[in-house]
Amino acid sequence: MKILIIAHARSGSTNLANAICNLTGDTLYFEPFNSQRSHREDNWLNSPPKDIPENCVVKTIIFQNKTWVRERAKDFDLVIFLSRANIREVFISAQNAYNKNNYHGIYINDAEPTDDMMRFVSIQYKMLTHMNMLLSKDSLVNSRFVWYEDIFCEEVEHSLSSIRNLGIDCSQEKFTNVWKKWLSPKKRLRII
Repeated sequence: MKILIIAHARSGSTNLANAICNLTGDTLYFEPFNSQRSHREDNWLNSPPKDIPENCVVKTIIFQNKTWVRERAKDFDLVIFLSRANIREVFISAQNAYNKNNYHGIYINDAEPTDDMMRFVSIQYKMLTHMNMLLSKDSLVNSRFVWYEDIFCEEVEHSLSSIRNLGIDCSQEKFTNVWKKWLSPKKRLRII
């Protein structure tokens, strides 16, 4: 299966991508258009693949390459749009990550979001919404919108139901193990 995850920053997309790869056995292509990762072997900035690799999950942030996403979404079996309903938490998380230059580590919630950060995050929400609207009208694209809060929740059954609604099938036992490692709210990076 070929899966594309499109999200705004600080949406849990890294953990969702890792969880899906653990459930499906697919290979993760992590932010292949991220200019800060241009030294990586799996970076597609200068030469994106002609064919999307089989059995892969491509995770990207909405602003990293909108044109490629728009043109190539039809080549995926599933396109997942991931967003958080609580935009205030995204503002705070983004500001903390930026201030500490730590995007994947544990942090203490001690930053007040600046106006610039709130604008930056708000623009990503608008871009994500716009791309979802465009692709959902394309009959060649199988896209689903999912909320962070439905995946990263205390109720394992609710989280499993949300994953299954994406067309990803797995046993309760396998999902519970993946949930404990990647999706449980206890795995959040923020220390309250």
